[in-house]
Amino acid sequence: MKAKQFILSGFFIVILFLIVYMSIFFYQLGAPLKSEYWIQHSYQYKDYKAKSLDSKKIIIISGSNSLFGINSKTIQEKIGYPVINLAVHAGLDIDFLYYKLQQNISQGDIVVMPLEFGQYSRSEKFSKWFYNGMMTWGIDYLKSLSYKDFLKFILNSEPSRILEGSIKQFESNSTNSKVLSEKEVIDSLNKLWEGDGVKWRGYSYKSLNKLGDINADKSVVYNENLNYLSGSIQVSKHFLNIYNKINSLVKDNNGTLFLTYPVTIKNTKFDLSKKESQKRIKNLELSLNKHNIDIYCNAALFNLERVYFFNTHYHPNKYGALIRSENLAECLNDVINGKNTKLSYDEAIIKVKKLEDKYIDLVKKSNFYIRLKDLKEIKKALKLYYAKNGDYPKSKGFDGFYTKWGQSGELWITGLVPLYLKSLPRDPRKSENKGEQYLYKSNGKDYKLIAHAPEDCKKVKKTNPNLIDKRDCWAYGFWTEGAKNW
Repeated sequence: MKAKQFILSGFFIVILFLIVYMSIFFYQLGAPLKSEYWIQHSYQYKDYKAKSLDSKKIIIISGSNSLFGINSKTIQEKIGYPVINLAVHAGLDIDFLYYKLQQNISQGDIVVMPLEFGQYSRSEKFSKWFYNGMMTWGIDYLKSLSYKDFLKFILNSEPSRILEGSIKQFESNSTNSKVLSEKEVIDSLNKLWEGDGVKWRGYSYKSLNKLGDINADKSVVYNENLNYLSGSIQVSKHFLNIYNKINSLVKDNNGTLFLTYPVTIKNTKFDLSKKESQKRIKNLELSLNKHNIDIYCNAALFNLERVYFFNTHYHPNKYGALIRSENLAECLNDVINGKNTKLSYDEAIIKVKKLEDKYIDLVKKSNFYIRLKDLKEIKKALKLYYAKNGDYPKSKGFDGFYTKWGQSGELWITGLVPLYLKSLPRDPRKSENKGEQYLYKSNGKDYKLIAHAPEDCKKVKKTNPNLIDKRDCWAYGFWTEGAKNW
């Protein structure tokens, strides 16, 4: 009898604990913890835009390789259907992408999924980043889960995160001022578009254009080399399960689903003109084909030179987005019209090269104007410093953010920040190469301020020869007369 009572008591204690734990979990949802709220705000606009399209449309959905790397207007013009870009962040699980499609798909829609490679092998257990995001701003997603999946989400959430959320919820009196309404987001975007227009405003919904893209008007080169894809990739059960749900959803709406490749940087570890990288793509295709899943287009169509990227290995700048979108639109057009033959690698590489040649002058021109603006602002600050102090800030040599001829550091010109400048800029390449930087040298009486070893020096020599340093195309910039020959 005592054993039976002990078991029953233990059972009721466990049930009571679960009730209390789940109550705490529900209480802390929406707590104003640190999170990427811009993702929710971006979706508030994207959902609104998708629902405003009352005809057959193309939905682009994946992570940020498509948020940054799609120019929806190009695809829209080349294929003839309206386009909405529902892509935001690669950290969002494919199950979240399924949820967004459920919200926005209509009869006959074409769904294009250029998934980042990591999605194919992702496990059922979500990342800490995803758990945190769903508990702060993704509560509607949690409400869409089945009872079983919701319980699984709760039990897999870290207790320390739930406790932290509960404390923050109590301290804030259940108020989260970081969350904006749909109206606030849309009104803010309309005001920005009418004012300064569409431009890069950081990781924010404010950088979106009207079709849901972020086409960054920056020419910052991401310098790391990476292989993107292992040679022995195996698609996970989690991916297959959610992909099949997406496929069924699209079919139920009489639509068409196209799985395709992300945009990638051509680098020493992933170059689709090389057999080794092609073999990795082939292994992915075979792994998908085993489960009767096709992946469309040649991956080399989206393997671009480094200069067409922005600030990560999956974020093209606006020119990279144009190249990728032209190739994607042409491939999709062929598939939609029944021409389902992939280009060879040689054919794809030739197409990419032609488009890269088309935009290269614009990329280099952009870097020149960034440099000119940066150096003019520093020159103005030096003038103000001189007027107040009677000399220019002295240097150790040719100082720079990185340099091998002087002193390195963020404050590579002393005395200008914060009185005359908020911060000292870096060369738009954002390179760690010590020879590819802005450099400054001064003895107090004179100074030389240059962009060292710029890739566009020969072009600038033709258009602005007065800026070219004495060593021909060693550098360009500004200097006082006494520093001319340094």
